[in-house]
Amino acid sequence: EDGLSVEEVLSRHRETLERYAVEHGIRIVETFREVMSGESLVTRPEMLRLLESVEAGRYQAVLCMDLDRLSRGGTRERGLIWEAFKESGTLIVTPGKTYDLNSESDEMLVEFGGLLANMELRQIKKRMQRGKLAEVREGAFLVTAPYGYRNVRIDRHCTLEIHEPEARFVRMIFDWYASGIGCETIARHLTQMGARPRRAAEFRGVTVLKMLKNPAYIGKVQYNREQWSRKENRYLVKVRPESEWIVVDGIHPAIVDTETWEQCQRILKERYKPPYHDGTVKTSLMGLVRCRNCGGRMGRITHGGEQYLYCRKPGCCVSSRYDLVERRVLDSLRQMLDTLVMEPDARRVSAAAETGERLKTLRGVLSAENRKKARLFDFLESGTYTETMFRERMEAAQRRIALLSRREKELLAELNALSGRNAAQQAATINTLLHEYADADVPKRNALLKEAVDVILYSKPRGASPDGFHLEIFLR
Repeated sequence: EDGLSVEEVLSRHRETLERYAVEHGIRIVETFREVMSGESLVTRPEMLRLLESVEAGRYQAVLCMDLDRLSRGGTRERGLIWEAFKESGTLIVTPGKTYDLNSESDEMLVEFGGLLANMELRQIKKRMQRGKLAEVREGAFLVTAPYGYRNVRIDRHCTLEIHEPEARFVRMIFDWYASGIGCETIARHLTQMGARPRRAAEFRGVTVLKMLKNPAYIGKVQYNREQWSRKENRYLVKVRPESEWIVVDGIHPAIVDTETWEQCQRILKERYKPPYHDGTVKTSLMGLVRCRNCGGRMGRITHGGEQYLYCRKPGCCVSSRYDLVERRVLDSLRQMLDTLVMEPDARRVSAAAETGERLKTLRGVLSAENRKKARLFDFLESGTYTETMFRERMEAAQRRIALLSRREKELLAELNALSGRNAAQQAATINTLLHEYADADVPKRNALLKEAVDVILYSKPRGASPDGFHLEIFLR
């Protein structure tokens, strides 16, 4: 607004609203402060927290500068917000007008205003896109700085400066790869030296590979390579054709010399193997087994003529022979079938009630963790947290939430397995599986297992015997 900074705009808005509240006898019980796009609720943690309170009926009204401060996104996003206000009877108060969505005239005004705000947002996005493209063609770097750099502004242009504590590891990565060392080995060396990427606990081979392909390290700016879209609550990314990429000389300094870069690109091209997948299922446990430690999908590898089940995260979990794991899965399913058939209904119902209580408690903890995560943005915007502190706490929060989410899924599967209405169907499915498994081919075996099993969690400590692994099987 009028060339003001974000902090100045927020301060002006807050002063205006506080003055209006005093003049009209409004008592403010909570303030929600957010600088996010109004288009998607997924990216607005404070707005989600506000809606939760509105739906719970905690306020008589919500005070804001304009209706589009609540939403100027698509029809679906606006509908969710207005529905929450309407059902709870919460008023929307602006310095210009008070809106009651249970009033037909006010509801029409709100819907019409939301439509205009959405049209305005689309125009803003078009202008911003044109501005970004012009900046990029002049060599500006508009996205988050890659490892080894920091974002800076020089002569009104967003660009990068070298961050030497990280840049020295970047040079090592390119030098090692140019000398013939592979990505996984480089990742292990970096971890042993104490290097740590910004968004993970340790370097992985795939992280090193992405860095080797990033032209920012030779002073280039690459733009329009990826196309992002949102489906439900997930963001999907698709790589555009190379002809649509924009690659220009940046105004930032290079970390890696051109000769080393080109040598690495030649090696990458020589080592590249196109992904091979002909659509056939090659193993019976495909897509079913996850590591109990990290939650990642287990893979299959052939060594010494034997097939092994292994965790893709280096050093996470000890591998086991594939045939031993498959045999244990079938033995466990036989035992589960006996339990489903023989276990008294009263005991099953009691166990289901206990599991339901544990699930309820865990969901409460998960909800609290999500609220804590949402508040981190407020602490960053208020200056309570530095960017480094925010990043560290956000990573820790995401790890806790991921762990709790996995446990929630496990308890839900356990509850379904104990449910009396599912027991007969589960028993019949397992019984069919055990009768047909021996004579079935690999794709059929995989299909039979997926009809009965939701997920299998695998774990094995170091030093364990070949069959010293542990499996947790969750039925559908």
